[in-house]
Amino acid sequence: MKRLRPALTAVIFMFLMMDPALSCPDRPLTIQDSLGRTITLKKPVERMVVLGNYRCEAVKVLGCIHKVVGVDGNSAKGSRNYFPELEKQPLVGTWQTPNVEIIVSLRPDLVITSANALRVERLEEKLENFGIPVVGFDFYRDDILVREVTTLATLLGAEEAANEYVQWRKGYESILEKYASTLSEEQKPRIFLEWGPRPGQSYARGSSGDAKCPICGVRNILAENDVETPTVSLEWVARENPDLICKHVSPYPDWGYWDDKEPEKLIKTLSERPAWSAISAIRNKRVGLICPEVVWGPDSVIGLLAFAKWAHPDLDICPEQVYREYCRKYMNLDVPKGLMVVYPPFECAE
Repeated sequence: MKRLRPALTAVIFMFLMMDPALSCPDRPLTIQDSLGRTITLKKPVERMVVLGNYRCEAVKVLGCIHKVVGVDGNSAKGSRNYFPELEKQPLVGTWQTPNVEIIVSLRPDLVITSANALRVERLEEKLENFGIPVVGFDFYRDDILVREVTTLATLLGAEEAANEYVQWRKGYESILEKYASTLSEEQKPRIFLEWGPRPGQSYARGSSGDAKCPICGVRNILAENDVETPTVSLEWVARENPDLICKHVSPYPDWGYWDDKEPEKLIKTLSERPAWSAISAIRNKRVGLICPEVVWGPDSVIGLLAFAKWAHPDLDICPEQVYREYCRKYMNLDVPKGLMVVYPPFECAE
């Protein structure tokens, strides 16, 4: 028996060396958040407070929604859509101004908020004495979204789930990139993107909205404007004569539209704006509405597909079908029958 002990010890040692998680179960985890801050945790997160819809969505994509012990009020309102698991979780105030006392009482290993330097700094100052770290991620910028997902996955011990999501997303992005690469500049429709309650609010150079245009095979009429989110006059838009007009609409807290009444009313309002009747997009009925839910966040690839499909109807892909796939695969739910997150719906939607 004694002769077996050295051999057995060697086997156990080799087994532990092959699996670092077993040999160092509490090894520190060090990452950089989207503000470039370095954060080190002693072990993967088991309890967290999450502030903001996009961050809740990313956590669910990674299969870790069960680790959320507190959430902001807006995300809780949206829980009946994407996050029914959060419906009864403790509320910690708003995502902009959370209640620190409630957060501390929940004993989280981590607080996830937006990548706003001032917001993170203030929250960190209030929580550092309690040993609760804060990380800042946005999950709305397409150019860094994959990096944010993989970084968060490191903290949550969800690397495999992150890799699966990244490959899924990149698969659809590659379809768009390949298609866009075949187009000449003249084949890329000129688009006006409008958002917010004020007419003329748009996206220009350097904005996250403008960054979506190249992969979708469209040209933003404000691409040369140096103000990232300008408000332009309706007369200026008319003079630019865009081929497409896309309005970001927010029926929140509803998930989207359930019938034609409201979206048709909005399209009629857009069409009747002064001087807009002669715009190519209006004359050719190329006006689309899209819910921000699928424009930003981990499901933003749906928005990219919708923009591309509006611009290029011959593109062989159905945004609504991909959305149903996303919801089943990552949100663990079915899109309710009759729901429209883009309007008019594409003919492939049924």
